[in-house]
This record gives sequence, structure tokens and C-alpha cells, in this order.
Amino acid sequence: MTARERVRSTQRSLEFVVGSSAIFWGAAALFAGLVLVAVINRYIPMASAVRGTLPVLAVLAGLGLCGWMLWQGRFAWSFDKVALWIEERAPELRYALVTAIDPRYADSVATLMEPTVSRVDTGVFVRKAAQRTTLPALAALLVTSAIFFFAIPKNWLPKTSLNEAFSGLHTPRVIGNRLTPLSGTLTPPAYTHLRTQQLRNPSTISGYLGSQVVLTGHGEPDGIKVTLGVPNMPATELPVTAGEEGWRVAFTIKDTLGMLLKLTDRKYQQLIVVDPRIDQAPEARLLLPARDTTLRTITGSLTLSAEFTDDIGLGKATFTYIIANTGEGDAAQARLGTLGTRELGGTGGSFSLTIPYSSLGLKEGDQLSVRAVILDNNTLTGPDSGFSETRTIRIARKSEYDSLSINAAPPSADTAIMSLRMLIIATEKLDKQKAKLPRPEFVAQSQKLAGQSEIVRQKIQRILDEQTGGGEIAANPLLTTALNAMWEATRSLNIAETGEAIPQMYIALKALKQYSNEKKYFPRGQLKVPLVNIDRVRMTGTDTGTATPRLAWPAVPSGKDRLRMEYTQAISYIKAAPDSAIATFTVMRVEALKPFPKLAAALGEAVTAIQTGKDATMPLLQARRELDGKSISVDTLPPWSGIW
Repeated sequence: MTARERVRSTQRSLEFVVGSSAIFWGAAALFAGLVLVAVINRYIPMASAVRGTLPVLAVLAGLGLCGWMLWQGRFAWSFDKVALWIEERAPELRYALVTAIDPRYADSVATLMEPTVSRVDTGVFVRKAAQRTTLPALAALLVTSAIFFFAIPKNWLPKTSLNEAFSGLHTPRVIGNRLTPLSGTLTPPAYTHLRTQQLRNPSTISGYLGSQVVLTGHGEPDGIKVTLGVPNMPATELPVTAGEEGWRVAFTIKDTLGMLLKLTDRKYQQLIVVDPRIDQAPEARLLLPARDTTLRTITGSLTLSAEFTDDIGLGKATFTYIIANTGEGDAAQARLGTLGTRELGGTGGSFSLTIPYSSLGLKEGDQLSVRAVILDNNTLTGPDSGFSETRTIRIARKSEYDSLSINAAPPSADTAIMSLRMLIIATEKLDKQKAKLPRPEFVAQSQKLAGQSEIVRQKIQRILDEQTGGGEIAANPLLTTALNAMWEATRSLNIAETGEAIPQMYIALKALKQYSNEKKYFPRGQLKVPLVNIDRVRMTGTDTGTATPRLAWPAVPSGKDRLRMEYTQAISYIKAAPDSAIATFTVMRVEALKPFPKLAAALGEAVTAIQTGKDATMPLLQARRELDGKSISVDTLPPWSGIW
């Protein structure tokens, strides 16, 4: 290799070292600047125009440092300066290399200088230069890029462009519809363990009660108005604030009714249906014991088994029991307890348990009533509880052993008595906690007891229907008293008046116990109800033989009648004013969410089709069918009605 070739090779290596070092330092400066911009944008409030210039400044800083590094190493692009650079690092050459590459002396002394030049390894000098410049630059790039990609959230960075940044500084930007595109998130309550949903131009927001909704759009928040409320009712205005990427609005789904979210930006408007989903109470089904039972002796074991379901997640399952003596004592004297507990998960589960009768301390005449109880994982408004039907095991007295029953046993009020005793104990416990519990929680628990009270009232109503044979014989006054008392108790619990409900429950309990102990007579079959009692009405008519035509009362307008009128009006808007048709259909959908879910679904498909420019004929026809109801179809032709 000649001296000129050696210098040329060293020059190419130095060019690579200087160029790569400049690029690495420039990129490191860019990432460092972006990290600084993200921190400033996150913690220091500033105008939109200023925020838009920060990323541009970071880019300019990176390009500036890269150019400065290239200027500092510009000698690498000069052949003569590279030779002098080698001479500086190899003094033993005594300018032999510079002399050998000089065109004036190349022909005469180049051959003499070659042995001296060949003894110097220039690669060592290049490697040392790379260690001093390229490796630190690469390390700086790796550190700053790692911080930018892994430590800084991307939403900390403002989105901008050069045109947007400089136009924001000098001239006002023309603002279009700031309601599109619309994005956001829906975060369900923590107890549901559901993932956060990403929203993109939503027409419907459906989530469980307690879900957090955040919507964002581009532009400043000034002039944007957002309201949330039930259609045809005063709406609540939501605050619109400046977010990281534009305007921002947030709210929580609290109401159980369907609501309408209305966004307005000057002449632009957008309607979004807010469909709240309610966490249903868990359900319990008692499998064993399969039916009520009477035991002659207290031997053996009681096997309990139940199945549980819930729409979100099951919590603690248990069996509760109450032991009372037939015809004696009241709810305060009854023994109440639990038989085992188990933590369940998922949306379905089961629980089984076997215990000996002897461990319950039963004696003759006792009635053991058991039921399954399940709690869900609702920590926001609950937990809600579900109860299975009650099973009663009665311990017979020895005096009953000689009795003989020919007919089937009549319906018993024992189950209603046991359920009522449990209800009384729960109501008394809640009434004692009235002063300690927050008012909303106290009202919610009282209303849950009102639902159980209504179940007991319905049981008494069924016993009354069976006792009267469908109204053929007079009602037992004890059942009437119990029924009326439970009506009053249910009403009091619904308005959270537990103190007024308890005396009414005791009245019903006393009446049911008296009814359970008295003699009863039951017909062997249901009596046919005569349409007209001929003997009673014969020769008592006062009709003169002439009658005027009777006019039917006008039908009471239903909710569908009003929706049908709104539908017809919206159809007339589709071609001339599609925005008005979409607004009308959206309001109709909110009103139909709960009473007419199929109609609401069809209207939602129609709105989506109109907004996207697709054919909305089929969903509109489906909505019309839901409004008109099912048509009457006849499988065969009617019979001929001619005279021959």
C-alpha cells in the first residue's frame, strides 16, 4: 500500500467516525429536547401557540448540534489535513508522510519514504478517535431515547406541526367543527375488573353505573357547551376544560335512566346516547332440600346445595336458617344463624354442605327453615344480595303420631311465617343502625327489604286465593288482616320508615300464626263460576227493550303512540334535513332504551347508517315494525259467505 493509499483509507475511516458522531449527538440532543418538552408541557401551563413551538425547537436543537459537530470535524474531508493529523500522532515520521504524498516530491522520494511510512499503523489512531467521540455519542443516544420511549407517556407530548405552530403565532387559525373527530375512554368501576374501553366518534356510550367517561376533541374549549340529561327535562351542563390535545369533558354515569349527551360548538351539534347498565343482583337457587319435610325423629343429616349466578362476579355464599317452635314465641325468640360460607368467583358457582340435625339443637315441634344467600362484588352501590326460596323441615310431636290424614295436606302458611320472621329480624337490625348509617345507604337497604316484604305479601295473597277457592267462599279475616298489614309494611319500607313497618309486620305474623293453628275446610275441587245466576235475576229486569248505541271510550295514548308520531316526523326530515332526522331518532332512542329495547337497537342502526351514508331502509323498517306491533296473519282463506 502506497503512502497516498494509506492516507486515503484513513480519511474514509475518519469521515465515518465524524459523521456518525455528529448524527448520534444530534439525535441524542433531539430526544433530550423532546423529554424536556414533555415535562414542561405536563407541569407548566402555557398557550396553545407556545406549546406548539416546543417540539419544533427540540428538532432545531438536534439539527444544530449535528451541524456543529460536523463543522468541528470538517478536517476529515481534507486529504492534506488528514496526513497532518497522522503526522501529529506519529512524530517518528518526521514529515515523511507529508513529503511522500506531495506531488512535487512523489517521483523522487516516494520510494525512499515508503519503508518509514509503512511502519506506522494508522488504524490505532482511528480507533482511539472513535472511542473518544463515537462511543460517548452512542451512549448518550441510547440513554435519551430510552427515557423518551419508556419513561415519558406519549400523551405528555403536544401534537403540532411547523405550519400549525407558526400560524398560531402570527395569524388566527380557521376553526372548523371541533366536535369531530371525537375520542375518549370509558373506565368501568374497579369491582367489575373490566378493561378501559377506547371511544372513537361514539353514537352510544354504554357502561355500568359508576363508569368514568372522558371525551376529548381538538381545538380550544372556548365556545363548546356540553349538557347531560333526560330528554324533555332540564339538563346539567358539564364543565369543558383544556386538555393535553385540545378540549376535554368528563362525567360519571350515575343515573339508571337513559340520558342524552348534547355537544354544541357554534352551529355544530352532536348527540350521543348514554345507556347505563345496571349491575343486577345475584340469583340463588336452592337445590337441596328439594321440598318441605316433616321428621318424626331427630336423626340423620341435612344436606344443603345451591347454585348461584351473577352478571359481573359472585362474592360470598352462605346458608341461613331460623328455628322457631310451632305456635309459640315470636320473631325475637326465634334462633337465627348461618351454616358455612364460601367465597365464589366468576359469574356462576355452587355450594354444598352437610350437617347433622343433632348439631342444631332441635326439639319436638320446632320448625327449621333454611335458604341460600349470595352476595356479589359490587363495592360501589352494594354489595347486592340474592336469596333463594325457603325450605322448612318440621319436627313432629309425639302426639301427632296416631293421627291419620286421608286427604292431601292443604297449602300451609308456614313458609310465609318463616320468611316474615327473617324479614322482621332484618328490619329490626336495620332500624337500630339508622342513626349510624348514611342516609343514602339506609334508604337503599330499606328498599331492598321492601322487595322482600312484597314477596311475603304475594305469598299471603296466593294462600288467600287458595283458601277462597278463587273467590267462591268468604275470605278468612286473618289472611285479610295479614295481607293489609304487609301492604302497609311494604309501603313504609319503600319510603325508609322502618319504625312504622315493624308493628305492621308483627300484626301480619300474629294473624298468620293464628290462621296456621285453626281448623280449615277445603273443597275437593274447584267450583265452576256461573256466568249468570238465573234464580236471582229472573223477572227483575227493567230494560224497556230499546237501547241507544254505546260509544267506546277513547283509547289511552301509550308511549308508542307518541314515538310513532315522532318517527313519522323524522322520516319526513331524512332527505331535506338529515341532521334533524338524526337528532329526532337519537332522542327517540334514549326514550326507548328501557321500555322498548328492540326499537332502540333498530334506531341506533338507522342513525349509524345515515351518518355513514349507507342505506338505512332495513333498520328503519324494523323500527316501524316495533312501533306498529306484530301483524295478524291468517294461514287459510276464510269460509265462503255467499247465499248458496
